[in-house]
Amino acid sequence: MFFTRLIILTLISPSWGCDYNGMIYYDLLPPVFGDYLVEFSVKTYSETQMVEILSEIPVLCTRQFNFSHPVDLLLIADCGVEKIEAEFLLNTKYQPDSLSVTGNSIRTIRRHTFRNLATMFYTLRDNLIESIENEAFANLSNAKFVDLAENRITVFECNCFVNVPNLIQLILEDNKINSLKAKCFKFLQNNGAVLVLRYNEISKIDPQVFDEMPAQNVSIHLEFNAFENLPVRILRKHAFVVFNLTGNQIRHLQFEIVENFSVGFLTVDANLDPNLVQDLKFFAKVVLYNRAQKMSPNTVFYLIFLTFCIFY
Repeated sequence: MFFTRLIILTLISPSWGCDYNGMIYYDLLPPVFGDYLVEFSVKTYSETQMVEILSEIPVLCTRQFNFSHPVDLLLIADCGVEKIEAEFLLNTKYQPDSLSVTGNSIRTIRRHTFRNLATMFYTLRDNLIESIENEAFANLSNAKFVDLAENRITVFECNCFVNVPNLIQLILEDNKINSLKAKCFKFLQNNGAVLVLRYNEISKIDPQVFDEMPAQNVSIHLEFNAFENLPVRILRKHAFVVFNLTGNQIRHLQFEIVENFSVGFLTVDANLDPNLVQDLKFFAKVVLYNRAQKMSPNTVFYLIFLTFCIFY
């Protein structure tokens, strides 16, 4: 049976930071030492599984956390957090398997905020994040999942993620990203990874956006952005399971004969221009012809659409 311990932090002063020496009130559920404890920092015990902070904490820093035992989840929701200091969990003996900081007022994820941690799952959605500094996520060998959805991110830089070899899912949906730069995802190493960028404002994508990306068999979700044109050469030398462009403004696809790539599902339904269908028909015929002539033995392209078939 899953026994949850709930640790509640209550501030005595609205002025909180690493120089703050006030006491912290927190409860353990099921109770071990009575109704609550009063200490200088949050501690975990042998059966602790979840920590949930309920009070206002403008700044997160190292002094607030002293986990002497493993914990599954640290949850900081709607706590008025405005700043996370660099390496704020680094000094505690154990880091949570999952960290969820949501519904706060964080503007910037600063350099080394998340560095050298054992945490696997990072949920940072529904804050006010506008920018992510270089190396904000660095040397996270266990990181598998990062969720930055529902923020205000306008620019995504590849160097904000460094040495994240096991990252399998990155969610950036519902932000304000307007373009994707060259080598934007070179940090992505895990085959089968999923990138979710739907509901942004992306209108431009550099043809070299996936250059130097080691990962293969990646699923890309770019639904409901602002694409009008998409250079097919961005697919060069990569294998994609899904490439979803539903709900954009694509009028034409700039097709080229591109070697050494694979797309399992290319979805372009709910775009604006019927000429797109003709482009797809033409490209599919060229690919099928070249395959039949064995001119491009490494090129595999299966087109599956939800709302129409390209041959009718």
